[in-house]
Amino acid sequence: RMEAGLFNPDGSVYAVAKDSTLNKVFPEILHKNKKEILVNGLEEGLVVLSEPVANAFDGMRVIPNKK
Repeated sequence: RMEAGLFNPDGSVYAVAKDSTLNKVFPEILHKNKKEILVNGLEEGLVVLSEPVANAFDGMRVIPNKK
């Protein structure tokens, strides 16, 4: 399950690659409501943004904040 606000209008979310850059990924959406989206197809251990990043783009360098 993921928060609906983390999805881009095209159905993608941003994941952080090992080189600390953002990559768009397109998980399969199984079910959604206003708050959450149930997805399939994300690799185990994949680091996905937990909050929106303004003006994010593919290849953008980020510093992950490990909570």
